[in-house]
Amino acid sequence: MRNRLWRRAICLLLIIITTTAASAHMLSVTSLAAEGVVGEVSWSFEESTGELRIEGEGSMVYSSGISYVPWSSYKDYITSVVIEEGVTEISDRAFELLYMVREIRLPETVRSIGDYAFSNCGGLDLVYIPARVTKIGESVFSECESLTKIEFGGTSKQWEAIDFGAYTDTQLKRVTVVFSPCGGNHEWKKLTEKEDSILYTCSLCGATKEEPVSSLPNTGNTGDVGNTGNIGNAGNTGNVGGNISNGNTEGSEDFAADREEAPRTQSAAAAMMGSTDKTLGDVIGGMDRIEDKELEGSRTVSVIVWITIGVAAAAGAFGILLAAKEKKRSK
Repeated sequence: MRNRLWRRAICLLLIIITTTAASAHMLSVTSLAAEGVVGEVSWSFEESTGELRIEGEGSMVYSSGISYVPWSSYKDYITSVVIEEGVTEISDRAFELLYMVREIRLPETVRSIGDYAFSNCGGLDLVYIPARVTKIGESVFSECESLTKIEFGGTSKQWEAIDFGAYTDTQLKRVTVVFSPCGGNHEWKKLTEKEDSILYTCSLCGATKEEPVSSLPNTGNTGDVGNTGNIGNAGNTGNVGGNISNGNTEGSEDFAADREEAPRTQSAAAAMMGSTDKTLGDVIGGMDRIEDKELEGSRTVSVIVWITIGVAAAAGAFGILLAAKEKKRSK
């Protein structure tokens, strides 16, 4: 009878330890969800789906030129990458070592790709590059053994005009590049509509893009449309002519103009220094946010470990009491 009670107590103890340890592991993995800012855009990672999402307007590179990849700590868990319309520049080593990602499609707004951006992505077999891209950095596709196909949104002539970094063109010799029949002049048509976004497809080449409900698709060459913003500067040409016609003004007026310009130059320099400080602050702030989330997850796991120890001790004490009680009965 005594041996039976001991066996029951030991089995109960093992069940409690196993269950609690499994719960601790699940919570520690869940704590990997993170988000932050990189350059001018934001990023988020959710372990439950394995998705890394990058969204916003602008570059992934900080204004000071710093390339910082905050999600590198989660590379072993990332299985898919979604880059939304609006991102213009892919930073150096942005997706390096994401060996579980099979496909990456860059949005139509991207213009350049940094050095080693896709290097050591062993499972990557397809990359879509939009027609707007004019620069692809050094060794972008190094050690991408599975990469067999690149879809380019432009023509072969546009592809040949791209500024390729060292070794990248050599790495592409074993890859099939498929060119778009529309040469980047997409004719977008609505394909499906979700709750907060709309999926469009090009009727000419079959390319797709997803945009928020509030946005409208561009129906032509987005690069040409984007340049129309410079027209606003044409309004200033009249002032230039006016200033030239006053070329006979006295030297004292030029001196006064120089005195007015000096404070503006100083203000611009101060603003540049402030921008650099802000950039470094953003990098440090992003790292702090990630560390806070990891620290929170580790604290949760620590609490569970202490609970496990407490439960195990209680179970052991319970088994000892049962054995003592049985021993007393047998006397």
